[in-house]
Amino acid sequence: MLPEHVDYYDNLPFSISFTNIKQEGPHYHKEMEMVLVLQGTVSYKVHHQNYHLKSGDLLVVDTEDLHHIYDSSKDVLMLTIYIDLEFFNDLYPNIDFMIFACEECGGQSKSRQQALQNKLSFLKHHLAEIMMIKTTKENNHSLLMEKLKEFIFIMVNQFQGFFIEDNQFRANSDQINSLDLDRLYRIVKYIYVNYDRKITLDDLADLEHLSPYYVSHLIKNTSGLSFQNFLNYVRIEYAEKFLAENKYTLTQISEFCGFSSSSYFNKCFSSWHNMTPAQYKKQLAPSERKYHGEICQKTAMSLLETYLNVSHLDYKKEEKLRASHHIFIPVKTEYPDGRKLKDVFPLHILLDSPSDILRMGYYKEQLKKLKPTSIKISISALNALPESKQILGDLAALGLPAEIIYKMPKLRKSSPRHTAEAFSDCMEDPGSCLKLFGNNSAVFTLDGLPTPQYNLYTLLAEISGNVSEIRDQYVLIKSDSAIFIILYQKTDTQSLNVHLHLQDLANDLLMISRIFSKDHAASTTLNNMISACEITSRLKNHIYRATMGETHFSCIHPKTNPKLDLIINPGALMIIELSI
Repeated sequence: MLPEHVDYYDNLPFSISFTNIKQEGPHYHKEMEMVLVLQGTVSYKVHHQNYHLKSGDLLVVDTEDLHHIYDSSKDVLMLTIYIDLEFFNDLYPNIDFMIFACEECGGQSKSRQQALQNKLSFLKHHLAEIMMIKTTKENNHSLLMEKLKEFIFIMVNQFQGFFIEDNQFRANSDQINSLDLDRLYRIVKYIYVNYDRKITLDDLADLEHLSPYYVSHLIKNTSGLSFQNFLNYVRIEYAEKFLAENKYTLTQISEFCGFSSSSYFNKCFSSWHNMTPAQYKKQLAPSERKYHGEICQKTAMSLLETYLNVSHLDYKKEEKLRASHHIFIPVKTEYPDGRKLKDVFPLHILLDSPSDILRMGYYKEQLKKLKPTSIKISISALNALPESKQILGDLAALGLPAEIIYKMPKLRKSSPRHTAEAFSDCMEDPGSCLKLFGNNSAVFTLDGLPTPQYNLYTLLAEISGNVSEIRDQYVLIKSDSAIFIILYQKTDTQSLNVHLHLQDLANDLLMISRIFSKDHAASTTLNNMISACEITSRLKNHIYRATMGETHFSCIHPKTNPKLDLIINPGALMIIELSI
């Protein structure tokens, strides 16, 4: 066979470079390869499939896939990255058997093209950013690893899934439930490891403790191929490598790959390649890798800048992109040191009117629960009150950090409908201020009812620890006695499937989960009431209780069940506390 060794960058699990390959012979490697065409045109053949790429196109070559470049233009310039996916197996089990689909040149339907293009623009941004950091920054190892982990996170959560139609791979945008996704990759792994042996549906059914009927439909519904056709496809992949190596007879290759006969091997191979194995072998010609001369680094870097115009905040504003179907979270006992939670998500409350300052006295107990980082008091509002010194003294006695300000601070602009939206806003703009009362960006409504911001900061005030990981849809906090995971799904259109992998937790764990749905909002409660109802003190107390979510308790046994699957409903936030 034709395995190729990839040299990594400074012992990190990847390599990235500009290339202008003219042609090369068929080869494969254990790393995933991704290429972004910056200039010119190039043709890739990945197993049986040909891709003709132009400037701006992106292609992924999965691990161990046989591929080669041919017919590239003289001005071709590509950015190519190789990533050792095995390095991330602790984070994402079976990642080296995941099949990623992100080819925009694969002929997707129009309805899928726009969604794919939007995701790809952010993926290209990350790819370009990794190259920029590698090229321009010194002592860049920790930053590169952080960006590489983000890149892998995007791949796993946005580009998993494939569908084979007319022998062409397509990105599969259909949602697969979390349990079936795990089953699928265990089945795929089993087939790839045992391709040279006899494999039956009963074997796979026994592996997953399911009926053969269920397994058959799982493979068909997720890949587009029947079980036997998918098995044959995997065997053909290996046969191509044996043929390219040119050391064995066709009969030997047929036997090595698990085909029942040479004639059946011929039939299966022809169905994918439109030629027999003998014809395929004959048209293979050994070829050394050749390049189109020297690469101008300055030109390459200038072309790369085109893909750095998609900022992280711009991406976050695209709600459809943020709403992954699945996220995978490794839960372990050791995490890198992080910043304190209250420093990452500080709460600054603004008092900018005399009436707000006076009303504050009725909400002292609620404010104490929030543990604000600072209470910023406008000097003009304070001077308008004769009892200003007493007010400052009362705040100090309560342990509330007051700060007199002379100009208006930055206010958070949005008005979240529920706690998940409030946390999303907090993630995007953590240092901005909230007003104490108001219709927007406030802790309480003008009627004194709790807003989703109040619910969020009450929740955060109850957690102590350091923030170890921040991702688009979760935050992980580690304390001496517990691990906290905040999960949220801002979109109202789809659920979020969460896969927790309890990696090195030996003892049984108590799990406490608090859930804040769209219904746990004062506005929802008020909308369900008769509009003419007077909001009395007693009613306010009831509404307070109704906004504080639901609490559930359960016992987790990591030794017997190291995986935990959860579903976060649309517009919901969940916080999980695991005792350790």
